[in-house]
Amino acid sequence: MKGRAIGAGLAALSMASQAAAQPVCVTAAESDAIFATTLPGIMDNLRERCAPRLPADSVLMARGGAAAERYRAAADAGRALAIAALERVFATGEPAVDDALSGEAMLALFEAGFEAEMAPNLDARGCARAEAIFGAIEPLPAANLTRLISVFMAIGAEDADPGEAPPFRIC
Repeated sequence: MKGRAIGAGLAALSMASQAAAQPVCVTAAESDAIFATTLPGIMDNLRERCAPRLPADSVLMARGGAAAERYRAAADAGRALAIAALERVFATGEPAVDDALSGEAMLALFEAGFEAEMAPNLDARGCARAEAIFGAIEPLPAANLTRLISVFMAIGAEDADPGEAPPFRIC
């Protein structure tokens, strides 16, 4: 059932993004809130997928849970802003579709999309890379980490092919 709901939501997202000639503009604060809100779930998923491939005393395994809890505080604080931004980004102009695609649903789909993108890369080599990256960023406060993710997304969007552009741009 959850798979069907995600599939239907992704189809609606696809229609919404295809309908938009230009990605919707969000503020840096909105982008940061979107990433802050999805980060704890992504971190939990990363730890779960890499647990068989990393030693228990690795930084990701030993301190990743505590980091995810720190990120949850930022997620809770930014949730309302992230929801409002995603509802604006994915608005289709079709009331029935827009009503079905609540900001909460968009957050879940956004997180699922990140997890789906990451999953094929989380083999032994990918988990070793995740460990190295997490070891470098783990001391950062959530606000700095989400700002960094937003900056990288903005840079990546500058060179993205039209079909690969992110659903929003930071303006």
